[in-house]
Amino acid sequence: MKKFVLTLVALLSLCSNLAAEVWIDPLHQVKNRHPGYCCWCCLEMLGQRQNVPALKGLTDARAKDCDYVETQIIPTDFGLQTIRRVIPKNFGSEGAVRQKLDSLGVKYKITHWDREHLKQSVKGNGCVVFVRANEVMGGDHAVILTNLSDDKFEYFDPNNCGYWRGDLSWFYYYWSGVAVSIE
Repeated sequence: MKKFVLTLVALLSLCSNLAAEVWIDPLHQVKNRHPGYCCWCCLEMLGQRQNVPALKGLTDARAKDCDYVETQIIPTDFGLQTIRRVIPKNFGSEGAVRQKLDSLGVKYKITHWDREHLKQSVKGNGCVVFVRANEVMGGDHAVILTNLSDDKFEYFDPNNCGYWRGDLSWFYYYWSGVAVSIE
């Protein structure tokens, strides 16, 4: 009886994973780690899914990188001023993602508020999207969008290596507007 129950549970979990348009093989799953490398985990998983060798071990490599320095030039009443912000190496800012993927020679696409990009990505290999984590923690959390329909969305979360689904209105409320796909 115990074997039957275990087999049934395994089969049901497999079926729920197969319902997603994009499925992340358990061998390719990369669990998030402290203090939060979710963006890099997601990019590494997409790279493994698409057989992009340059992304294998991305999360470990990123943990050894230096912090990212973002430079902005802004106009002020006294002329142009250069502002430099240090972005921690674990944080997946758009600039840090561009810099890392460019340095690895990986082809990618980053869009802002492009719902068509989301739809095309989930028909292919998925994409990394950023959602606002919460007001207490601040910042964003990266997940892999695996399915998108007229009323629901599904995603893979590197925090617990699980698939989740939710109401589309929730997604569009919390989505930061950024989507990254590996081309």
